[in-house]
Amino acid sequence: MTKPADSTQELQHELHRALGKKGWLNDADNLRKFGTDWLGRSHSTPIGVAVPKSTREVSEVITLCRKFNVSISPQGGNTGLVGGCLQHTDRQWIVLSTIRLTGEICIDKQALTVSVSAGTILQNLHDALAEHDLSLPIHFGAEGSARIGGIVATNAGGSHAFRFGTVKDQVLGLEAVLADGSIWNGKRALIKDNTGYQLKHMFTGSEGTLGVITGVVFKVRPAPRTVVTSLLAFESLENAQRFAEHAQARLHEVLTGLEFFTELGVQLLTTHLDNIQFPFSQTHHCYVLAEAQTSLDFALNEAFEQLLEDCLEMELVADGTVALNPAHRKALWQIREEIPEGQRREGQQLKHDISVPVSRISEVIQTATAECQNLFPGVRVNAFGHLGDGNIHFNLSPPTGNTDFGDAGPILSNRIYQLAEGFDGSFAAEHGIGSIKVDLADQLRDLTERQLMRTIKMSLDPKGILNPDVIIQTRESVRQKPA
Repeated sequence: MTKPADSTQELQHELHRALGKKGWLNDADNLRKFGTDWLGRSHSTPIGVAVPKSTREVSEVITLCRKFNVSISPQGGNTGLVGGCLQHTDRQWIVLSTIRLTGEICIDKQALTVSVSAGTILQNLHDALAEHDLSLPIHFGAEGSARIGGIVATNAGGSHAFRFGTVKDQVLGLEAVLADGSIWNGKRALIKDNTGYQLKHMFTGSEGTLGVITGVVFKVRPAPRTVVTSLLAFESLENAQRFAEHAQARLHEVLTGLEFFTELGVQLLTTHLDNIQFPFSQTHHCYVLAEAQTSLDFALNEAFEQLLEDCLEMELVADGTVALNPAHRKALWQIREEIPEGQRREGQQLKHDISVPVSRISEVIQTATAECQNLFPGVRVNAFGHLGDGNIHFNLSPPTGNTDFGDAGPILSNRIYQLAEGFDGSFAAEHGIGSIKVDLADQLRDLTERQLMRTIKMSLDPKGILNPDVIIQTRESVRQKPA
């Protein structure tokens, strides 16, 4: 239902009054900027952008939007990949940006906790913790722009998840503003707080549909004294998986990274990015970036070296290099982190974020590749991701010489998602549901599970004003295809 013009103008006047000139943006440039997703493939125009600078102002924004029945899309760094920061409905909506929610970072070194505002950029938090010899094991390619509220709302994964868990496993408490404007302050820095439903977990991964996260308390760890990073080459993914099994058995407590990518990813990367120095002169089927860290006085270098020697003797590893210094380590990680950028610059692509049991990674990739080739001969498969937890980014590029997928795109994607579920996996590993995968979730997941989510959503947000077309389609929302 579209609101009358005078009602919309009244809402904008109230928001301008509540937030000030810098807190309410409705010029064309900002509407375009905040109305476009990170990949630039989805566009939608809000009536304006609210940029509150406090939890109280977030509450005022939500209260006013509820009064005028205008829906809200919370937005942090806008680095999501599943359309969770935009709306494509027939109702009017605004963006609620957290970029000004950047209060003090409060570190308790004795308790090993940090309290941080939702608008803080993840990299800035890493830098602040490093000054106190502390670390937070949340790492992924967009950490230089992703903001805390968004990574908690999406329960982000990343490269260290197999060792430390996803974001939900780092959260001790949080603060959120609900759909009626009320504020829940659950920022308790406690390991043990068994006083009922664990509400912090309900908001973590809710993608802004149940409340707007404004502050978070994380548990942190002492910074590692020793870090060993190695890029290894393999002639098969099966060999890479066998290496990962040996690495887990020998170095489980200190192993923090097991990332993999294939030769196609390297080809696209070195073709389109001039600043990448790839260390191997010969090509190999796939590669693993392995990393171990410890804060203990432990001979990690020697233990890691012995692991590599043993795997070389077993003819698992075809080639390898070990980082000599922090700059070299950064360069090796850049190779893995820029794999998606290399494919993006190649042209149109289909991105799929799936997870499967770790023991079946190779089987799934082989099966999915064969089926995609049958459905669309010549399609190029760029599979990469997290060897330690089974999260595969199964991305496709059209055959060489083609610029798009034509009508085959939806068929390919649906088959990949069905395969993941058929292998006891998930069609949404770390990127979430957003608005893009809502229909897919209804098709592939149990009806009781979906109805339970809908019940929670409607009990907390009966008017459906918070991200109404994300995770669960609300009764008031009429979803349209993204532009």
